[in-house]
Amino acid sequence: MVTTEETRPELFLDQIYTKSAAHIQARFARPTRAFYQAFLLALILCLSPAKALAYLSPLVVLIWLIVAARKKTILNRALILLFLALIWIGLWRIFNNEFLLHSALLEIITYSSFVILAVIPTKLLKNPVLGRRIEQIVRWIILIEAGVGLVQVLHAYFQSGSFDMANGDAVAGTITLSLLPDGGLGNPMFAINMGFLLLFLLPSVILKRQGWLVVCFGALMLVLASVIHVLIFMAVSVGIAFVLYRPALPKRVSTILLFSALIVIVVTSYYLLSTNWSTLSTYYTGITNGESPRARAYKAAFGDMITEYPLMVSIGLGPGQFASRAGAIGTGYYFGGPYNPRPLPLLPTGMSPAMEKYMWDLWLESVYGSTHQPFSSWLAIYTEFGMICFLLICATVIWVLLTLLLRAKSKPQKWIAFSCSSSILFLFLLGFQDNYWEVPQAILLGVMLIKVMHGRMSATLENNYVRN
Repeated sequence: MVTTEETRPELFLDQIYTKSAAHIQARFARPTRAFYQAFLLALILCLSPAKALAYLSPLVVLIWLIVAARKKTILNRALILLFLALIWIGLWRIFNNEFLLHSALLEIITYSSFVILAVIPTKLLKNPVLGRRIEQIVRWIILIEAGVGLVQVLHAYFQSGSFDMANGDAVAGTITLSLLPDGGLGNPMFAINMGFLLLFLLPSVILKRQGWLVVCFGALMLVLASVIHVLIFMAVSVGIAFVLYRPALPKRVSTILLFSALIVIVVTSYYLLSTNWSTLSTYYTGITNGESPRARAYKAAFGDMITEYPLMVSIGLGPGQFASRAGAIGTGYYFGGPYNPRPLPLLPTGMSPAMEKYMWDLWLESVYGSTHQPFSSWLAIYTEFGMICFLLICATVIWVLLTLLLRAKSKPQKWIAFSCSSSILFLFLLGFQDNYWEVPQAILLGVMLIKVMHGRMSATLENNYVRN
């Protein structure tokens, strides 16, 4: 029975191409299977308590893809990227005697999540079987993570008598298998991963009404995790994407149910986390009046540092030399903090002159308040690679969004584009708050899901569909 995605949009995730369906599945069977297995590896590594091991998760995923997919394209792209990175670092080392080589090499590892975006051809991920299987595993992962998070938040509630303030810090799912906060990034990494997983499921929830309870449960735990900047970035991303694509709700989906769920989440967040929301005014004031460490870091980057390092605006100070997580790790003070440092074994330590002069005091001042820390991915890209690089990233995000907008004609396409664009914007905005772009445990799953959604978007452009 032939149908179109306009007449039965709720079936689009369960349909395959009329054009050589068997041939497509046979052609892409191995790469599809390899990516799915790589995604399972990423889930294990990124949602495990082994935070240090998680930094290697993109490398594990890449090696598996190269070996299991047997596509020379993946290997060739990875080698080209590595070659270009080493050439860039080598040139900096030659022309700058104060350049810290170990910090620059660390940056290859910390930014490695984005290698997955670059090396995997989108056409290899068009097979609809991949999307369906990942949806199934994502629903189970949300249930598990939210279930563990519920135990953690209830324990904290019975200890404090409130869901507000630092209560949400205990919510980290399996990333921190403890009933107490880990004092690190476990809580925000849980929230970020939950955000990406929920955004990925939205098309199937809206068009097929599958997984409503799972998504609502996950959304509730995302709120109770109380990572306010993640909630804000998600809301902004979803709002922008909705205005761009204006995806229509199919008649079979209850609009009242959808908006009721949103209202419940918003009201719950407001009343249970009222104190945390009230801190936004303090944060905003610190940024606008230039008193917070982050505001002073940006002020220096766009002020005195330009005078002292005039080439910084165009080409930056070099990878790992200022505001990046790689640069912080390279100092030896990142793990354990400046007052109780735990340097990585066998790794040299050091701090660039620019970091010592403009960043060190701000870091010490904000060591007990991560919200105001001077580090952020936006600042790191600008100061280490130059404004040109940062603007290219912005232009790439805009280009991808516009490309999806032009392609999204049918209801299924609009919902896929909406979900994919929301995830891209979410990932981009996270770079303002912290060096999240250099934390594979926080963003690798999101990056891989964005790649799957982009492949799924391409797949919907291929002719009509039929039932399986």
